[in-house]
Amino acid sequence: LLPALVEAGFECTLWNRTRERAERLLADLKLQVPVVSHPEASDCGLILNTTSAGLFAAKLPIKWSAAEEGAIAYDVAYGHDLIFL
Repeated sequence: LLPALVEAGFECTLWNRTRERAERLLADLKLQVPVVSHPEASDCGLILNTTSAGLFAAKLPIKWSAAEEGAIAYDVAYGHDLIFL
């Protein structure tokens, strides 16, 4: 998803539970995207969860009350009841 969003001209940031994995992913994809140390919902129109956290009822450290009005939060995992928001 990230390469397609960047190619379409969207401004993106990336967060991973470990910064090293985020940086490795960007290197593998040959992308220049800022890596953030904490997931931040403010100033985001779209928040994508591509982790397995929702499959195991794990909550992500996101302050949802800071999200833009009308922002979209989407969990790309499927097949189970998910806990994302």
